Amino acid sequence: MKTDPENLCTLPEEPFARIAAQWRGPLEKYARLLVEKNQVLNLVSRRQEDLILPAHIFPCVAIGILLPFADDSEVLDVGTGGGLPGIPLAIMFPKCHFTLLDSIGKKIHAVAEFVEKLGLRNVTTCQSRVENLPPEKKFDVITGRAVTALPQFLQWTWPRLRKTSNLHRGNSEPKPPVRGVIYLGGGTLANNRHAPHLPPPQIFSLASHCRTSHGEGKWVAYFPKA
Repeated sequence: MKTDPENLCTLPEEPFARIAAQWRGPLEKYARLLVEKNQVLNLVSRRQEDLILPAHIFPCVAIGILLPFADDSEVLDVGTGGGLPGIPLAIMFPKCHFTLLDSIGKKIHAVAEFVEKLGLRNVTTCQSRVENLPPEKKFDVITGRAVTALPQFLQWTWPRLRKTSNLHRGNSEPKPPVRGVIYLGGGTLANNRHAPHLPPPQIFSLASHCRTSHGEGKWVAYFPKA
């Protein structure tokens, strides 16, 4: 398994280079746990185990770089699988609370084990489908990674967003807080047309924003909640 920090993420922007050290240890520990569990439970492609950091964890870290979450955000990670992107984001944003959701018991039990071993106190795991959650359960941010076709994902998740929020980014940050649906996908975005009644998304190409070949063909779509 490769855990060279240079393979983790190299962005043109300076912030990642300055603060990566505080994430590096937990991310590499998570990568080891994920590869070990992958020997007995299919969580990621075994053909890419030696690229677990740059090919799988790095794109999740990029979400947090491109769209940093405000403190106290309630985040739902739908179809978390082996904990992606939820666990890397929980490492990056310890002042946010994350609910990691998956319908497959073996996977969510593995994720709960990772969370315990990583000492992540800001994470709750839940075995369920997003459409089966209690109707009163709402979130500031909802994430997903290659869960299903984007229109279907939006149909499931958009009603789960809070209508209003008290989140703020502070006086030094002019942008509004991140609030909405964030989806990490691959391939041609034209094949993932979003629902026309939703606001147009902000699209980030990982190949354009990150100096690594492992971002090729991957993108992050952010649908902000007005």
